[in-house]
Amino acid sequence: MTEDEKPHADYIEEQRAWLKTHMAQLALTWPEVASRTGIKQGTISQFGGKNGYGGRELPIAEAVQRYRDLLVARDTVHIDAPEIPDYFETQTSAEIVNLLHWCQRGKMVSAPLGSGLGKSSSAAHFRALYPHIYIVTIWPSHGSPGPMQIRVLAALGVKNATGSPAALSQMICDKLSAMHRPVLIFDEAQHLTVKSLEEIRGIHDETGAGIAFFGDQRLANLIANGTGKSDLPQLRRRVKSMAARVLPYAQDVAALARAWAIDDPRAIRELEQIARKPGALGLATQVLEVAAMLASADKAPIGLPHLQEAAADILRRDVAA
Repeated sequence: MTEDEKPHADYIEEQRAWLKTHMAQLALTWPEVASRTGIKQGTISQFGGKNGYGGRELPIAEAVQRYRDLLVARDTVHIDAPEIPDYFETQTSAEIVNLLHWCQRGKMVSAPLGSGLGKSSSAAHFRALYPHIYIVTIWPSHGSPGPMQIRVLAALGVKNATGSPAALSQMICDKLSAMHRPVLIFDEAQHLTVKSLEEIRGIHDETGAGIAFFGDQRLANLIANGTGKSDLPQLRRRVKSMAARVLPYAQDVAALARAWAIDDPRAIRELEQIARKPGALGLATQVLEVAAMLASADKAPIGLPHLQEAAADILRRDVAA
């Protein structure tokens, strides 16, 4: 503490004492405190140490106070919105679940739907309802047969599987053949290669397991065309597909509005417009979360102005990114 800061000594000591208590209560380390307060580790550790910081301490105390204010603001924000479940039924999700019931009878199906329409949450819901339902999420690096087979085996409980492609497929077949009405759901299946699709068809033919391909509209083109019209004729004959679609139904948006306890027709129309943008219901949910915070600050239900302000903020950030 410098000489000119002595009139602020009580304030500085108050922040120092609070910081020490806060660290003890949360078992925080100095690197963690430095990250949270934005103060360099060497500076904040000296400030909170036995002898204090050798230079000016008032700016450090003020930074600690700002951190305290942030914690108070965070703890006092109350969002008066319903707890949104991981799954709530929409028209699209009901169609997906019906498709999976068909798949469970040993069929091959596909759902080439745009982002944000509830494919992943519907798959997770179906998995929670029945045994032997496995979700295999395909990243771009998993598209070829070997990585795909390893992902499938990991979903089936076989970690770090090794072996030739033929051996890996046989392991998958052995696992599935021992189960009653198993289903493999390939999420983000647009990343699969033609060879992987053919390998999966072979596994289906060998075991009778249900196979579901979930992905965006690129999935429809992949199954319909492969790398040429001569590709995948046997797969195409087996696969029952939903119509490719990128936009939600109006009923989907209405279900989302009900889940958030929104009944203002103007607000619902605004949600419909938001859900027609890329990201669909996923984007609309993001907007609702921000709108809920704005409404909480106004101590009011979520209304049209909150949705409009939240949408403008999120879309502006997306453009900037």
